Amino acid sequence: VFPALLSTRPAASGWIGPDERWKADILLVVAHPDDETAVGAYLARAIYDEGKSVAIVYCNRGTGGGNSRGTEQAAAMGLIREIEARRAASTIGIDRVWFLNGRDTPGQDVLRSLQEWGHGGILEELVRIVRLTRPEVIFTWLPHVVAGENHGDHQAAGVIATEAFDCAGNPTVFPAQVTA
Repeated sequence: VFPALLSTRPAASGWIGPDERWKADILLVVAHPDDETAVGAYLARAIYDEGKSVAIVYCNRGTGGGNSRGTEQAAAMGLIREIEARRAASTIGIDRVWFLNGRDTPGQDVLRSLQEWGHGGILEELVRIVRLTRPEVIFTWLPHVVAGENHGDHQAAGVIATEAFDCAGNPTVFPAQVTA
């Protein structure tokens, strides 16, 4: 038996303890691949200078953006952006990266973005990741307009991250996630 798997075995009480393989000190929740660049320098400093572990959640794959490098569009471009984001994150030691299935929604309407993403489903998945990683800090976009930035998806990432933070510690929210 691998030592890492021992901690995931049920105790006599039936409760399964946290799995340290997924623990992250910092969880970054953003809308699209490349949004992490806004805090990339801080993340590198936290990793290299402070020894912090970092995980990233992208709420969508960025399928609606432009493509100045090739002919791929829509889903094909989203797959390329996912590969690029995983490679970029790995260069600074981030190996826990999740992509949720939100739809890249153009515009500045946060409610439309949340609707297009399937708000409840995206929230459930992010709560699962927060419970899995147990971060000390969650970084995200502010869930309102700041300094002219008002892309609906960026705002939606902030809303979902804030809601997931509030919900993750409550065992009555998505209880199947915490039931033995």
